[in-house]
Amino acid sequence: MKKTFTLLFILFAFVGCNSDDDDTNPVAGNWKLVTASSLDKGFEDYSNKNVIYQFDTKSNLTINTDGVIKNHQYQYKVGYLSGSFKLGEKKIPLVIIDGAIWTYYISSTGKMSLNQSYTEGPMLTFVRQ
Repeated sequence: MKKTFTLLFILFAFVGCNSDDDDTNPVAGNWKLVTASSLDKGFEDYSNKNVIYQFDTKSNLTINTDGVIKNHQYQYKVGYLSGSFKLGEKKIPLVIIDGAIWTYYISSTGKMSLNQSYTEGPMLTFVRQ
């Protein structure tokens, strides 16, 4: 009986583990900015411009706009938009760039969007390079 109990405990311990500690970072790589939209600026088409966001695996973001380089810090994580658990809130993919929180989504066609519409902020759309 003790062996069965121990075996069941071990089984439940492994089943109860989740992938919150998963080190995969789907943002890492080079992304070309395609569109930007916001309430105050409307829709801007960047598809004919050369704006590349390079997210490395060490939390560095380099934005290259036709040879003009800007460096930033970023973090990808699955967490709460409010910063901590609130009743009914679910964890979602987030990208935090220099302290600004963006929701993250990648479509079935491979386009990535970073969105601050929850604050009436902009939405950026990218394609992987």
